[in-house]
Amino acid sequence: MINIFNFVKSNKATLFVFIFSIVVCSSPSLGNGIFIIAYPVLLYQGIQLIRFWSLPPKRANKMAIMLVAILSVFLVKGMHSYREHSRRDVADQIVKVIEQFKLDNNRYPNSLEETNLEKKWLDQVMLPAKRLDEAKKKEKNRWIYYSFQDERPDLIYDASFEIFDYWWFNFPAQSWQYTSP
Repeated sequence: MINIFNFVKSNKATLFVFIFSIVVCSSPSLGNGIFIIAYPVLLYQGIQLIRFWSLPPKRANKMAIMLVAILSVFLVKGMHSYREHSRRDVADQIVKVIEQFKLDNNRYPNSLEETNLEKKWLDQVMLPAKRLDEAKKKEKNRWIYYSFQDERPDLIYDASFEIFDYWWFNFPAQSWQYTSP
């Protein structure tokens, strides 16, 4: 316990940077930011580890900092993976409702309000059916977009880890496609 206390005491700035980085990089679409911080720290601490290998206290300190960096990367990636799976589950439910509507009516819905999805639930997750970039600016908490134009339905949701990337459901192929501009 004394060793942990000494480590925290001597590395306050490093721990603060990684805690702040975890909080910031756990936000939607900012996952890669952790690599901007973690990779240089791992490289620098790896060089320092080789340099101070013969001094056990310094070696342990360098290894502990490297462990903090590695754990922060896994923590951020885990948070984004959880968010991505949660979003996919909701999006898959919406796809099922759209497909059921098509089976019942021989056409895709013009909007999701035509389906039997609850309006309260839709208001929480759906972006308005406008231009996607305009809707995203105004509706930051909502993350799914549906439109029906030119006899083609589009269901899109933001990828959690990468900024500007999204998942698009290809209705004819019945599969999700990752899209990166």
